[in-house]
Parts: sequence; C-alpha cells; structure tokens
Amino acid sequence: MRVVDTAEVIFLVDNATDSLSSSPGFVETEFARLRRRGMPWLSGKCLCCAAHGLSCLITVRTASASRTLLFDTGPEEWVFERNAVRLGVDLGEVGAVMLSHGHWDHAGAMPRALQMITMANGGRPVPTYMHPDMFALRATKSADGQFRPMELVPSVEVLSGSGADVI
Repeated sequence: MRVVDTAEVIFLVDNATDSLSSSPGFVETEFARLRRRGMPWLSGKCLCCAAHGLSCLITVRTASASRTLLFDTGPEEWVFERNAVRLGVDLGEVGAVMLSHGHWDHAGAMPRALQMITMANGGRPVPTYMHPDMFALRATKSADGQFRPMELVPSVEVLSGSGADVI
C-alpha cells in the first residue's frame, strides 16, 4: 500500500443537498464549486439534484500520479448526468467503477455513467468491480407482509454493452 498526498471525494449523487448550512473550511460547497465553474446567478437550472442513493467520485493523488474511482452511480441516469455535468467532473479520468452492493439506488445509473466515461476516455473499456451476487433478485417486505421486488442491477450484458469490463 502506498501513502497518498491527497484524497478528494466529490459526491455526485446523495440523498440530500444542503447549500445553506455551514461547512468546514476544507469542504468545497456545492455553491462554491458551481460559482468556480461560472454559474452566473443562483437558479434551479444551475443546481445539482439530490436523489435517494449514492455516487462518489474518489481521486487519490501522489506527487507523480493520480487515480480516480467511481464508487456507485446513484438511482437514475438523469440525476447522475445532470450532477456530473454541473459539477464539471472529468469522467475521462475514471480508471475504474466499483459497485458497493446490489441495490437499484446505487446501480441504476451504471449504463449511462459507463457510456459517459467511455465517451470521455476515447472508448476504452472501464474495469467495473462487482460481486457476482449483485445480480440476485431482491425485495422488501411491506407492513402487510407482501414482498415488493426491487429493480434489478443492470445485467453483465447491459453493462458490457455500455463500456464495462465487468470483473
């Protein structure tokens, strides 16, 4: 294991967005990043969108190199794309994608995220790390005792067709 100089985590999708609370000095707020990217005025058209789920872009740097991992993609393609574009992230730098677990709110945007990454990286396949059990059928049990199936994680075929090298 190597020691890194810096680590940066950009939350592309999170359950909440809060631009009004105070933040520690080492945290760049959504508004600050959007202003740095040229947001002309405060408007809903400029802001990111919160959604149930998670997606993090994690970059570690040393003096001579950097590595970027996309950890989960969030629930829906439009949320992922909207936030990635508004935050101005360079998806061409993503060296790999990792899925934490097999729920739709972490994997729903994987096909579009992979397409955006391969468009930005010159068409190279993206190593995509997933446990084989990610594709198992899942459900939640409601108060009436009924099981409600969850949306499936996109299949290996769909992911491969979107640019993944599923590992």
